[in-house]
Parts: sequence; C-alpha cells; structure tokens
Amino acid sequence: MIGKGIKYLRSLMRIVVLKIRYSNRIEFKIKNLKSLYIGKGVKIRISKGNVLSLGNNVYIDDYCSFECIKGSIYIGENTFFNTNNKVVSLEK
Repeated sequence: MIGKGIKYLRSLMRIVVLKIRYSNRIEFKIKNLKSLYIGKGVKIRISKGNVLSLGNNVYIDDYCSFECIKGSIYIGENTFFNTNNKVVSLEK
C-alpha cells in the first residue's frame, strides 16, 4: 500500500513539472490523486500553438512518448497507454 502511494506521489511530481514547463500548452482534468498517472521516462514535446489535453482517469505507463508537432492531442477519459507507446500528432 505504501508502494502505491509513493508511485502516485512521484507521478504527481511529474505532473507539476510538466505544468510548470508547458503552462497553458498542457491541460489536465484531475478529480483526485489517482485520476491521472504519468510513469517514469515519459517524454512529452509540445510545439508552440499546440495543446496536449489529458482527460480524467488516464494512465500513461513508463517510457511512453507524446509529440504535438503540428497538431494537438486530446486524450479522453478512461484511457490506458501501455509501456513504450508513441503518439505523434502532425494534424489536429
């Protein structure tokens, strides 16, 4: 139980760092601590003018990659990304 708490606390720290880094280019819809999980090694790249929006109850496992190069990415509620997935947006 303590291990899961630490896991979600580290995820929360990653979320805070992402919000500071990308400010209004990244959106989170968080209802509680466990409604969004971002694993270790997740890489996010958002070009200016694009947005990465994550809905409620989204789980992104370790070493996934999201790139908003020329378009935005909208991830809806109740979505799960397994390890090593890559999502690239060239258009909306």
